[in-house]
Amino acid sequence: MNILLQTVKYFEEEVLPIVPKQIQKQVYFGFRSLTLKPFVSLNGNARTVISNRSTAESKIGRLVKNPKVSKCFSGLVSSLHLVNPQDTINVDFSSFGGFEILTFAKQTHLGRAVPLYFSVLKYPIIDPGSQTIFIMDTIEKFVNLLGFCPHLVFDRGFESPYLMPFLTKKKYLFTVRIKADKHVVVKEFELPVENYPRDGVTPTDVLVKVYGQTLRLIISSKTSEKATDYAEPWYLLTNDFVLDKYKILSGYYFRFEIEETFKDLKYVNRLKRVFPIRKVQTITNLLWFYTLFIWLAFLTTAAKKYLEERIKKRKRERLSLPRYLFEQLQLDRENLLEQALFTSNLGYVAN
Repeated sequence: MNILLQTVKYFEEEVLPIVPKQIQKQVYFGFRSLTLKPFVSLNGNARTVISNRSTAESKIGRLVKNPKVSKCFSGLVSSLHLVNPQDTINVDFSSFGGFEILTFAKQTHLGRAVPLYFSVLKYPIIDPGSQTIFIMDTIEKFVNLLGFCPHLVFDRGFESPYLMPFLTKKKYLFTVRIKADKHVVVKEFELPVENYPRDGVTPTDVLVKVYGQTLRLIISSKTSEKATDYAEPWYLLTNDFVLDKYKILSGYYFRFEIEETFKDLKYVNRLKRVFPIRKVQTITNLLWFYTLFIWLAFLTTAAKKYLEERIKKRKRERLSLPRYLFEQLQLDRENLLEQALFTSNLGYVAN
């Protein structure tokens, strides 16, 4: 089946019916002008769907300003069953359109994380502690949206004397990587984690105290992230006292999927070229429509079939469902155009 047609069919049959009726037309317009096409500009994308210039620009303006659209997408996370309590969620920042976007994305172990929720932070930050407060507030909103908290995985930049006690008090399971010179308390003795004794062959798993909290310190036996790097294991803190240490390490390993997702959004969907945007609502709605693009890459049958074939061929390192969907959509458009040209007896044009 033509993947373009199947993607449209899935959206029309599975997604659009659960969108509130008062904004269904707006969301469908956004799907056609943004989700299915690489980003050029708001008005430029709109004009590829509606021939009347002023009408197109007016419609896209109303779309990106409507807070009901972003609220609708947040609700789709549960309605489309995109996440469950056993999932592992990567949390990280990335820059889009002059804003810093805090993103929550589900690990897939397939090379790309699936974005589920995000919140927009605009710089500069005047109060040094306000970013941590922003992170904690966004985590609360994400958990309230789901009704549960999956295991959250953070990189080194999130290690904080406020965030970890907050997560522990709320009983939100988390894993955070810390720097080698971070001090922890082991059996009443304080020392940097890099000085903790280990054999270097098997991962270390020990209870420590950090910021008054009892946590697990897991030190990987991995010597480097790349063969050319200097030798340094991962130092991970977690409040999960049940999960096997190898699964904790695996959860952090697949944290890198979110970085690949950011690359796809910026270079495949071309959001890298987004010029600075003034309004938070505008960048929020724009990102939701391209988040929908990634959802469709993992939800449509044709994409899944392609993925299974690639896995069988052991080419996991080359997998990118969003990139595949993007290329296939362009190819399917060309095929439809070629058919139209032959139908109009202008077949020589296609050659």
